[in-house]
Amino acid sequence: MRTLSKETLDSLVNLRHELHRHAELSSREEKTAQIMMQWFSQCKPDHTLDGLGGFGLAFVFEGEKPGKTVLLRCELDALPIPEENTFEYRSLNPMVSHKCGHDGHMTILAAVGCLLSERRPESGRLVLLFQPAEETGQGARQVLADSRFKELTPDFVFSLHNLPKYALGEVLIRHETFHFASSGMVLHLNGKTSHAAHPEDGIAPTTMLSDLLQELTGLPGSATLQDISSLVTVTHAQLGEVALGVAPGTAKLMAVLRAENDEGLKRLLTAAEELVQTKATQYKLQYEISWEEAFLANVSHPEACDVIEKVASSLGYPLSHLPEPIRWCEDFAEFTARYPGAMFGLGSGVKQPQLHNPDFDFPDELILKGASMFAGIIDEILD
Repeated sequence: MRTLSKETLDSLVNLRHELHRHAELSSREEKTAQIMMQWFSQCKPDHTLDGLGGFGLAFVFEGEKPGKTVLLRCELDALPIPEENTFEYRSLNPMVSHKCGHDGHMTILAAVGCLLSERRPESGRLVLLFQPAEETGQGARQVLADSRFKELTPDFVFSLHNLPKYALGEVLIRHETFHFASSGMVLHLNGKTSHAAHPEDGIAPTTMLSDLLQELTGLPGSATLQDISSLVTVTHAQLGEVALGVAPGTAKLMAVLRAENDEGLKRLLTAAEELVQTKATQYKLQYEISWEEAFLANVSHPEACDVIEKVASSLGYPLSHLPEPIRWCEDFAEFTARYPGAMFGLGSGVKQPQLHNPDFDFPDELILKGASMFAGIIDEILD
């Protein structure tokens, strides 16, 4: 079993804290990428690709003999969430912070880099990918579209994500769908403004907006969608402008639609569009719909799941099978749609704040556990 010294583990904790201080939004991860480039200079990878799909990085470690290529992926970006924590390594940007644990995921791959610097795989090659812009759903597609990614074409892809509300270090997998598919709807309604004293002379979207606030969220329970697990969450609504003397003529609504698989999501999106069209005709309004931040369902490959199970068992880590897909989304799905692979969860504590909460912080105790899982996967496939 590969091991890390206490000195190395201490330096990894310091790295995680430094990454936390310098949290950066999606597609702006320049400083974060610089920190990782500096760290990996001591690991002496055989090849390095930078500027991959934006600020992405790939560190390649070659085995002694030809063989398969395994890609391990983590994320560079943070979130536009002010941090409530007061510890000394809190974010230096008061409006941006690592509230999804990507600082911890990066540190886990940095630990794998330390292990690989001491012993390369016996055969094949290992790619450590630091992917930009996961939170917006753009980063994976940008990396895959980069012409240089052809140099890295993997046989297997793996990633992990910390999961609050599960025991610290518990490994969580799911055959088939691990994460829901989703798409964000942005709806603009256009009628006609009027004086607030004469609303009858305008065309206000007030009633249609009110209807949609209720009926969109009720779509998953409709007769045509009862056979799939789905969810609609309204995230923003705006009616007209801030003015007491004007009967509004415009409105905006934003919602996220989720389903357990890609086909189910298509049906849900179609139902939402049909509902909007019906209501717009009823209330004589014009409308525009755009779809943003689309995520595929993240589907696990059975062989990759078997590897994860075997490694967790060999390490003595508790392992659980999730009874249903995770409802939040992951653009790692772009990789599993193209290559055999899987993401697994790593429990970050039953009392841990939920992801995207302002007081969330990645537990440093997971660094070694995550690195050990990845090292076991490397040994299982390449050695």
